[in-house]
Amino acid sequence: IAALDSTTALVVGDEGTVLVTGDAGQTWTGVEVPIREFGDQLLQAYVEAGSNRWWITGTFGTVLRSLDSGQTWEMVHPEVDVAWNDLTVAPDGTVWVVGEFGRLRRSGDGGETWEDVNIDTEISLMSIAFADENNAVVVGLSGSIARSSDGGLSWDMVSTGHEDHLYDVGWTGEDYVVVGNAGMVGRGAYNGSDWEFFQLAKNNFGWYTKFAALDPETLYISGADLGVLKKRNWHLFQRQDQP
Repeated sequence: IAALDSTTALVVGDEGTVLVTGDAGQTWTGVEVPIREFGDQLLQAYVEAGSNRWWITGTFGTVLRSLDSGQTWEMVHPEVDVAWNDLTVAPDGTVWVVGEFGRLRRSGDGGETWEDVNIDTEISLMSIAFADENNAVVVGLSGSIARSSDGGLSWDMVSTGHEDHLYDVGWTGEDYVVVGNAGMVGRGAYNGSDWEFFQLAKNNFGWYTKFAALDPETLYISGADLGVLKKRNWHLFQRQDQP
């Protein structure tokens, strides 16, 4: 899911499923999108703030772009045997995708053309985030972290001593946050090289795939379950069955 504001959001999923809402989720409308024969798994939605340009990534090199707030979509990336796990738009407008086998690509013209960016790993990359036009972090499986200080032109692998899979990274305005397997959360400095890892709660070995920061000290984290982390205090939301 990706939200533009408090009322407008986009949801993607398997079998080429795309749903949009304009009333804060009260109603959802299905939207047809072009899909590939073996590439109907849509993995990531991204909505550009202050823009009508929306994005979806998926398997077999799928990158879909909408220029009318999700009403119509076009395929803007060639077919390749790679799942693009994440997409972000950097502060300078460059579009970035990360995926399997250490693949990292960028587009400087809004998705019309793409170029490979070298990164010293063949491990699947799961998420990318920019702190500003120069500083960025990529994370992936087996604890992989790479950082860039030149707008993504070059990347350095970072050793943290942790080998748990990392699924999501984001910039909170003060630091980077990563979430992944074994209930681990990592926080990294602006330069992307100094990391501290801690467990959400004692004996919590769950997997966590996404987080959203309300502010630097309040993180909503989802995966094996859903909760909120305030500083170092983890509060788990309990499921409530509907009558």
